[in-house]
Amino acid sequence: MLKLLIKNSSGTNDVNELAPTITWSGDYQQCARTLEFGLLSSATDKSLPVVKCALGDAVSFYQDGTELFEGWIFSREKSTDGSTIDITAYDRGFYLRKNEASYKFTNTTPEAVTRRVAADFGFTVGEIAVTGFRFNRNFLGENLYSIIETAYTLASAHTGKKYHILFRGAKLCV
Repeated sequence: MLKLLIKNSSGTNDVNELAPTITWSGDYQQCARTLEFGLLSSATDKSLPVVKCALGDAVSFYQDGTELFEGWIFSREKSTDGSTIDITAYDRGFYLRKNEASYKFTNTTPEAVTRRVAADFGFTVGEIAVTGFRFNRNFLGENLYSIIETAYTLASAHTGKKYHILFRGAKLCV
């Protein structure tokens, strides 16, 4: 069973019955996962509840009680003749791509890089792959995703394993 929630200052609204379309997307090559959905809305149909869905409101998407997506509304569009608000939400991976930093790492591991970046930018760390691979590298004004990705790409060349960066709810995982 699917469940779509919008959380804001008005409370938490289950809008699953008002969402005729829901698309959850993202893959290993993308930094952020995306949730796009339509939300029925009509100024003339009083049988439809009015749901606040402002930019920045939190969105959660579940299947059979398992959270698949947690993020925020970044865009909403409604045509003047339509009855659906088209909403796009992104998870925390969006912030990995949009924030930049500079670091000098000496004799460090990708897992240490990930923990440092997460600590510096307030991300909670989840499961992090342990590589044991050590490297030296300077990062000058690079986005956070590229910093972590480069560290694990260097380790991948050494370990032969592939690594994937994602968020599980609020937790940054590799």
